[in-house]
Amino acid sequence: MLHSPPALGLRCYTELHNSSWAVCEERRRRACSDSKAMFRAGVCCCDPNPEDKGAADGRQRADRYRGNQATQSPVFRAADEKDWHTLRGLFTDDARAWYPGPARWFTGADEIVAWASGFLGPGTITVHHGFMPEITTLTTDRAQGIWAMRDDVDILEREGSGRRRFVGAGHYREEYRRVGGQWKIQQLVLTRLRVDEVTVRFGGPPPAGVAVSRT
Repeated sequence: MLHSPPALGLRCYTELHNSSWAVCEERRRRACSDSKAMFRAGVCCCDPNPEDKGAADGRQRADRYRGNQATQSPVFRAADEKDWHTLRGLFTDDARAWYPGPARWFTGADEIVAWASGFLGPGTITVHHGFMPEITTLTTDRAQGIWAMRDDVDILEREGSGRRRFVGAGHYREEYRRVGGQWKIQQLVLTRLRVDEVTVRFGGPPPAGVAVSRT
């Protein structure tokens, strides 16, 4: 599993089991200002040498890590900007997605985007953030990831009498597949740890002929 140490950046680490422990340990002692913290995080904090055994594989894994990040990040932007064409292209044709709101599976990229564009359609305001990715490489063309997430969703009430706003936190659990050289989401499961309602509800206008003083 890859963890991204913020002070070092992606290029300067590889998984421990992909490099010689002795080489990795020595480089960690030289390169890490906080080797104990890096050790607890399971990070080999070193810049792979092309001559080291496993370095090429480490670079390939890093490339896949970047590819998975480049897949998930546009999902948030596309949803917030209501760019449904871009969102559709980030899923495989046979993708599946589970959302706790409707509590059901959506099958196929078209159905996923149809639901998202309906729920987050005109008049809604959303802000999605994803962070602390945990990426696991399965094969050269398959990977899994877990993203911590927070979202701020402001939507029209179904009854049309006001708006509903909630702020949530949880995780996206995803599976990725490379299709035609591009990493795409094959399965997405959203789990929520917390949802806080911050709604300001309005009762709607009074009946005709009834004067209401608003002071």
